[in-house]
This record gives sequence, C-alpha cells and structure tokens, in this order.
Amino acid sequence: MCGWPLLLVAFGGAIGGGLGGAAYGLNTVIYKSELPLAAEVLLNLLTGGAAIGIWMLAALAIQSARK
Repeated sequence: MCGWPLLLVAFGGAIGGGLGGAAYGLNTVIYKSELPLAAEVLLNLLTGGAAIGIWMLAALAIQSARK
C-alpha cells in the first residue's frame, strides 16, 4: 500500500517519479510508526494525495511558463 503514489511515474515522468518516490519513503516511515492502523491508512492516502496535488501544480506551472 505504500507504493501506490509511484503510479505518478506513468503520468508524470521524472517529476512524478520524484514525488511518488518521496511519498513512498514517507509512507514507509508512517507504517513503521506506532500509530493506529486507521491513522496510518489515512496518512498514507493524504501523503499520496499531496504528491498528486504538488505534481498537478508543477505541471500547470510548466505549462503556463511555456505559453
């Protein structure tokens, strides 16, 4: 479950891979913590969602800079 943000590689190339890898690393730290399982799952989803959001912002910034 930690690796689902790595799907960004397919859509986002190097930027997606970097963000997905960072989210994966953070998710492994979250799952190694002593938090309750529900909190770990919620933080996992939030971490991946944040990576996707940052990727979208980066893509929009690059697209608007190219115009």
